[in-house]
Amino acid sequence: MVGRTIFRLRVRGIENIPSEGGALIVANHASYMDFVLVVSSVPRYVRFVMNADVFRKPGLKWLLEGLNCIPIAPRGGGNNFDDFNQAVTEQVKAGNAVMIFAEGTVTRTGQLLEFKKGVEHLSGMIGDAPIVPIHFDNVQGTPFTFRGGRQRIEKFSFKTMRREVLVNIGAPLYGKTSAFVLRQKIKEMEVENFNLRISNMKTLDYRLKEVIANSQQGEWMDDNTRIVFNELPDKIAQLNHVLEDVSKNSTRVAVLLPKSCNSFMINLWLLLNKKTVVNIDPEFSNEERFHVYNKAQIKTLITTKDLNYTRFSPTTESVVYIEDILEALDSGKKVSVITERMNQLQSGWNNLFSKQSKLDDEVVLFFRKKSREELRCVTLTHSNLLSVLTSIRQVYHFEKGSRLLANIDLSGSYGYVLEFLLPLICDMKLDIVTSQNNVEDYIENLFSFEPTLVLASPAQLNAIAETAQVKNIPFLKTIFTADIHPDEQAIAALSLRGIQVMVCAGMSETSSVFAVNIHNYQGKDIAGKMMEQENSWVGSIGKPIPGVALKVCDSEDYTKELSNDEEGTIWVKGSSIALARKESMECNPVLLNGWFNTGWKGSINHKGFVRVV
Repeated sequence: MVGRTIFRLRVRGIENIPSEGGALIVANHASYMDFVLVVSSVPRYVRFVMNADVFRKPGLKWLLEGLNCIPIAPRGGGNNFDDFNQAVTEQVKAGNAVMIFAEGTVTRTGQLLEFKKGVEHLSGMIGDAPIVPIHFDNVQGTPFTFRGGRQRIEKFSFKTMRREVLVNIGAPLYGKTSAFVLRQKIKEMEVENFNLRISNMKTLDYRLKEVIANSQQGEWMDDNTRIVFNELPDKIAQLNHVLEDVSKNSTRVAVLLPKSCNSFMINLWLLLNKKTVVNIDPEFSNEERFHVYNKAQIKTLITTKDLNYTRFSPTTESVVYIEDILEALDSGKKVSVITERMNQLQSGWNNLFSKQSKLDDEVVLFFRKKSREELRCVTLTHSNLLSVLTSIRQVYHFEKGSRLLANIDLSGSYGYVLEFLLPLICDMKLDIVTSQNNVEDYIENLFSFEPTLVLASPAQLNAIAETAQVKNIPFLKTIFTADIHPDEQAIAALSLRGIQVMVCAGMSETSSVFAVNIHNYQGKDIAGKMMEQENSWVGSIGKPIPGVALKVCDSEDYTKELSNDEEGTIWVKGSSIALARKESMECNPVLLNGWFNTGWKGSINHKGFVRVV
């Protein structure tokens, strides 16, 4: 009754709970209220394994005794584990369902933690009783949970009352099962839950409209311009007027512009007008650009008259120049367009959403060089982008109004997701570096803008580390860098100076990031004892982000999944993965049962950290 009053539970797989007989139930530990979720979801009496220090706390002991909890001392405590294993085994063999939270503690970061070996030992002691995995999703942020990047526990709030919590009860396993295999199984169940959560979200354009309307601190700033987010509705409405004659039939629009507040504004206008954007890599040759226009069936290009940037004359049917757009905005006139035929677009901020977007509608196309001869094309949808944004925000808390410095090309998924979309969603202040400058200029920008968070390339990371050796950087707190083989000495040097480096990795096909190292948590547990949760591993690209599962398969036989620390080919699964599309473009990768072959070689250790070789 309590659980179904606080939460709206959506339970799947309830048929996997045996109606009678012993069973070992294994679940992720997202909240101190998890036992309430279990009692409310599982249709039979369940016994729990409980931290003995918590079991003895005044005010809780009577409740926990009523649940017939089995107390166990935390690691390093005085319990005899043989006696504990025997007690659990006897309960299961006596026909009881016993609950194990295999992580041993509530996650402080939103990431699935290492599964302790105790669950592996128990699986080999319970005979033919089933092991039933359960995953709880969308619990983070409710009372008695922890948000990624925060030390304090979430308190009761009416805002989180009746939140929908997804409970996925998996098919039972039998016989001795390693802790690694159980963790991998529950990680895949996390993907299923996450996909369901994303499927119930509003589309990205609708979400951005909500965020921008309520923005209080976010802004874009470049060398010449500052745009405050709460001014964006008026600016978008002005763009609707001046770009009224852009062809309505152009469902895909190419953008070839230098990075600036204006190019970000154009990208936002296209997204809100439900146009698929293709940001062209300025380094592409004229032949490569023509290939992109032809393959993506692009009729309209928004670009600049500056041939020092574009290098080649435009070759699309319709061309709109940013200089004309800016002049029209100043004069209130419609923009001049070089084109063969024109149609009218709807205008007005409210009318932007008269046509309802769908989660599987495409938002952006990326064309990246796969080799000297071949361009790789990837299409990302509302669902893909919402998934990766939700995942990143689950493991790291981005403070509203915090300052971000980035210098990433918008023609790739990293730039589009992390530099364009993330600051909008999180209401942050973004400092836009308008050119691909050298590291000396980059360091000058760093001290000019004084950001708290930086998205850095490997070269920029090393430059910051070298600077930190001789100069204090008190404003900088966190650096995100995408590198499968980062400079560990640079990371260690920055860590000594209080700057956290979070190494991540991903691909365009995975909507940018699919694995990340985040901060190691140090604090007190519910019993008041010091504890640490390891969320970063030297030499790894981190753990898969929430909603993404990884596995390693034999390089010669993809049907053979390997165990922890065995090297093979890395496969990825999740709602952030671009789906193969049934169209002539043949943009996206073909998936095998939902799994995407990254082509990378590596391994996963027993704690879930991924290493690329």
